[in-house]
Amino acid sequence: MTYNPNADYSTSERKALDIINDQMREVVLAVKELRGLIEAWAVGNTSEMDETYKNLNQLETSADEIRISLLSEVSRAGPGLLLKEDILRFLVIDKIVDTAVGGAFYISTLKDWQIPSELSEKILDLVDICIAAVTHLKSAIYNVISNPENALNFAREIDILEKQIDKLYRPLIVQITELNDDLCIIMALRELVLRIDEIADIGLEIADAVRMLALTR
Repeated sequence: MTYNPNADYSTSERKALDIINDQMREVVLAVKELRGLIEAWAVGNTSEMDETYKNLNQLETSADEIRISLLSEVSRAGPGLLLKEDILRFLVIDKIVDTAVGGAFYISTLKDWQIPSELSEKILDLVDICIAAVTHLKSAIYNVISNPENALNFAREIDILEKQIDKLYRPLIVQITELNDDLCIIMALRELVLRIDEIADIGLEIADAVRMLALTR
């Protein structure tokens, strides 16, 4: 396949992609903050947990503002934005930050419960794969104009990482449901792990949007 990376993108399209790149930086930070929150939880550092949760909420506000900027840019471009439908597919990026904050909320409800080290390590393994996935996603979007073939390669890596998460999270859910503990604790842990998996699922959806955009030109 022969690509023409730069010739056919309008100024509006480039501006929209710049905004999307800004939002991806917030996404990577948010997932890393979620990891930091889990690490602080594992060692019982409640002050660090509070600070990290605050940071996540600030990132959620910032991501919302960037999403509005993207909508505004697309609206101003009007019919002149040739890739409008493809660009709008990236609005789902905002959901990654929301989902990370949702996971953090369930951790906050378990602040006074000491998570077993084996369990925290497995949850951290999941989050580490998510960090790799969103980092690859950031690179894929960054390359979608300048090097679409690279963007497609990064998108394929996201597919692989998402399958790794599926392989790990399902037995982890079973392990959580078998805990001999309070039902509220079990349910909160389950919701946390489901949200980590959801981050990967959203990343996969955005990777498909990258493919659509990379193959457009």
